[in-house]
Amino acid sequence: MSARVLVVGGVGQIGRHVVRLLATLPEVKTVIIGDIAAERAELLASELGERGEARAFDATDRVQLDQALSDVDLVVNTMGPFDRFGLPILTAAIENGRNYVDVCDDWQATESFLALDEKARAANVTAVIGFGLSPGITNMLAIRAARGFSNIDRMLTGWSLTAVTTEHEEIFDAGRVGSAATYHWIEQVTGTIRVWRDGGLADVTPLDVIEVDYPDRGKQRVYALGHPEPITLPTRIGMVSESLNVMSGPQFVFDQLVETAARVDSGEFSVDEAVAAMSTNKRHADGTTPPDKFPKVWAHVTGIRDGKQTTVAAHLLSLPPHRMGGNTGYPAALTAAALLRGDVQTAGVLAPEDIGTPEAFFESLRAVSTDPGASLDEFLIVTEVVEG
Repeated sequence: MSARVLVVGGVGQIGRHVVRLLATLPEVKTVIIGDIAAERAELLASELGERGEARAFDATDRVQLDQALSDVDLVVNTMGPFDRFGLPILTAAIENGRNYVDVCDDWQATESFLALDEKARAANVTAVIGFGLSPGITNMLAIRAARGFSNIDRMLTGWSLTAVTTEHEEIFDAGRVGSAATYHWIEQVTGTIRVWRDGGLADVTPLDVIEVDYPDRGKQRVYALGHPEPITLPTRIGMVSESLNVMSGPQFVFDQLVETAARVDSGEFSVDEAVAAMSTNKRHADGTTPPDKFPKVWAHVTGIRDGKQTTVAAHLLSLPPHRMGGNTGYPAALTAAALLRGDVQTAGVLAPEDIGTPEAFFESLRAVSTDPGASLDEFLIVTEVVEG
């Protein structure tokens, strides 16, 4: 194929892994690395050889953004935080008639993106939002776990703090202060968040503590935060009473996070100060980090299936390489390839669960994961407990 794909934020901690995987896929001829950091974009382009092209521009400047979009077939947006930068970039893609994929993990931005659905359909543009690790992989796990339920009491999409560590590359990350992911984290555990509760959207205080009994792994406390999954999944699945996105991990991290979030909410800390505080987590008293019982990314559904109270959980045998960068970037790159192949024919603003089956997506993800297993059934691990 002769497709030209623009990656906005292409030298970032997620963007460069999107770039690298796209450059190996047969659907893509040229990967255009769009970033304001011109020298780093050139460096990454040179790594790709003839398939790489650097394009330095300021994505917050509409004129420059329109120019960057003028000769591409599809745009992948990895430039966060999405509640600041996402809407103008998606709007520009739609108005330029370019198909679009992003890794948006902000619930506020997700709602504003969905409001552009009619505009995207009128322009015959397919815009897939939030197809990374969480949201993205989590959505597909939830769809698989929810299969066959007539009523769902609670749907949780979850991720472990071990899944969101970044892989440092000095040549690209030197001088980087903080990250969009850390700012997102603080913003989604302060103020109020929007979740699905009592069969509808509700604004609640974040960091609710829930004890989850994960089949074959036991019980553990998890903490709720703001995320897109509760915005999109319940309306697609139906018959869901409650839907939350939650975090698991070492208790000492959450102890500090709760304290830090309270300081932001009281006005004692700015978001920048909270990011700095959380970048130097206090360690466990004995200097160790207790293991997380739960998978790195998972879905957990409880409700009625075949007339019986049932719990179904789903997770993966492994994830793509390169920590959070690959875990988040690879699903976006695979989604871009699916759009280029024409696997998705629906125009509009679509959530991950709108564009295919979990099995089809996980089969493609399996091929680029660190341990693909012998079969899809081994890679996609679904466990269930039926009461009575």
